[in-house]
Amino acid sequence: MGANRLIVEVKSGPEVTLMELADAAEMVHETVDPTATLIWGHVIDEAVGDAVSVSVIAGSFAVDD
Repeated sequence: MGANRLIVEVKSGPEVTLMELADAAEMVHETVDPTATLIWGHVIDEAVGDAVSVSVIAGSFAVDD
């Protein structure tokens, strides 16, 4: 079983669209446990230009005995 608690930060330039943010969120959501708790944040950084960066911190991994 994978992580069930995640912090996700999306960093983009000011021209990012809501659809692009939704696409990034969907990519993360598709790869984690459906019951996982996700905390999202979005940062606008003009230095990024038209790029989008997604950082994920994952925790609470199950440990097999």
